This record gives sequence, C-alpha cells and structure tokens, in this order.
Amino acid sequence: MTLEKSSQSGICIENVSFQYGRRTVLEAISLHVPAGEIWALIGQSGIGKTTLLQIVAGLFQPQTGSVTVDGKVVVGAGTVKGIVFQEESLLGWLTVEENIRFPKHNKNHTDEKLKAKDILAQVGLDRWENALPGILSTGMRKRAEFARALFTDNRYLLADEPFGTLDALTRRDLWYMWRTLRTSEPRTGILSTHDPEEAIRLCDVIVPLIPGTPARLGKPIRVPARLSALSPDANDDELFSLKEQLIHSLGINLHTT
Repeated sequence: MTLEKSSQSGICIENVSFQYGRRTVLEAISLHVPAGEIWALIGQSGIGKTTLLQIVAGLFQPQTGSVTVDGKVVVGAGTVKGIVFQEESLLGWLTVEENIRFPKHNKNHTDEKLKAKDILAQVGLDRWENALPGILSTGMRKRAEFARALFTDNRYLLADEPFGTLDALTRRDLWYMWRTLRTSEPRTGILSTHDPEEAIRLCDVIVPLIPGTPARLGKPIRVPARLSALSPDANDDELFSLKEQLIHSLGINLHTT
C-alpha cells in the first residue's frame, strides 16, 4: 500500500537520523502523518520510539534530516505543545486545574479557567479541579495529563506509551476516553506503543519499528475502519489476525523460550 505524502500539512519526518554517542538509534527515517490522523509507532521497548517522538516535539535535534509541521520546520520545543509523556509529569504542589493551565496558572484569566473546566469534563475530572495529584488514582492522573495536552494544543498530540503503566481495566477505560476525544476534537498526532492491540483500536495507521542496528521503519498498515469502530471490549477475528501480523513484523517469535 502506498500512502500519499504532502509537505504542506500534517507532520512530516524527512530522512531523520539520531545518535547517542557513537550508537546510531535512528537512521534515514521518513514518515508523513496527514492532518487529522493519528498514527501508531509500534515497537519493542528501547528501540527508539521515544527518541523519535522527542525529535518531533523539538526536544532533540536530529543529526540529519528535519521535521516539519504544516510545512514549518521544527526548531526547538514549542511547535507541538500537546504531549503526554510516558512517565508521570504532574507537579505535586499544584492542583489539577493549575497543572493543566501551567505555566499560566497564576493568571486569573476567566477564558482560560473556563477552557480548563470544559476539558476536565471531557476527560471525566470535572469535580477534581481543586485536588492535588497525590490523592488521585493512577488512571485519574493520566487523565489529567491528557487534559493538559488538550489544553495546551488544540491541533496536535504526541503520546509516548501513555497507557503502558496502567492495569488492564484502567487501560481499557482510558481507551474509551481516547476514542471519545478523537471523535469530539480530531487532532493530528503520533502514539507510540508496544501493544499491537492498542495500536489497532486507537489509530488510523500503524508503522512498525523493526529491530536492528539501527532500527528501521516497516511498511505502514492502514487499520480498516470497521476495526477502528470496534468497542474496546469487543473482539474480532480480523483484529486478531492483524494483531498477529504486527507481532511477526516486529520480529517477535512467541514460540521461543
């Protein structure tokens, strides 16, 4: 399958390479996420998914290549502000609302407070705006991190294994939240994950990151619309088949011990 490429809209990664010291982690990586779509970057832990997202966010500068967002080259942080990190990043001394509005929480702007309240309602935290993160459950803290990303950027979203530390029941609950948010406020973005089922259920296109030295991108796989519409609690033979295809594309042999 050939996916059309445009440098005018969406997120374009062009010939990006990156090294940690002498170790090349990414080499000649090119990818285009069209406006309005969420793509999954799937691969084993430590393969370079987080590094690539940090390059897109402008937190790391690649040795070669460039990233453009709507045709504008990303130079430093700030172009894509909506980021959900793998590790918890809420500030414990600020309330949920203050975390969402950070660093503007000290400004008593009525419109910002109303916007924050609306987003908290969207993620199911409308009665927790004055709570400190320490009294929230793990799932609620992750909801707050999503709320902060939505508040900060109404067009783009980068999510680095955002559900990886959650238990199975909480993870399914937040999958529902993700699906609802995507329907109500579509964004352009990339979700990194090591879970094939998560990638299928939550994203438009899946790009495997194949193990190697360095890792390389596999062929993008567009998720059939019927599978994207499945409830997170529903199972399907086609979903299982695509999941197995992804597992094998990642070079994982489940029959070895």
